[in-house]
Amino acid sequence: MKIIQAHKDSDGTYGSPRTTAELRDQGEVISAKTVAKVMADIGIEGISPRTFKVRTTVIDPAASFPPDLIEREFDRGHPGTAWLTDITYLSCSEVESCGEGELFLCAIRDGHSRRVLG
Repeated sequence: MKIIQAHKDSDGTYGSPRTTAELRDQGEVISAKTVAKVMADIGIEGISPRTFKVRTTVIDPAASFPPDLIEREFDRGHPGTAWLTDITYLSCSEVESCGEGELFLCAIRDGHSRRVLG
């Protein structure tokens, strides 16, 4: 069966989307849903490169939380009145120039102009 062969050729790493693309590159006319169903029926699946789950926040049930002073209305009509922030986890093993380990990227953005401030 061509689905099994395409999966084997990828060393068992391709899931149904990549297997579908591979079969289509070989000239096969096949639906992604058909490939997914056949792979599920025979018990083969792709391997995800992200095998870890990052847990960065531990919530203290006894903690008090600050009041929502802007009542979740982030665009207050003019710049500088509401700033937003987000923290993103980056694994440096995926970024060639940064070596091994983890990084956190924090961006601060103005709610009105949506410009990144820092």
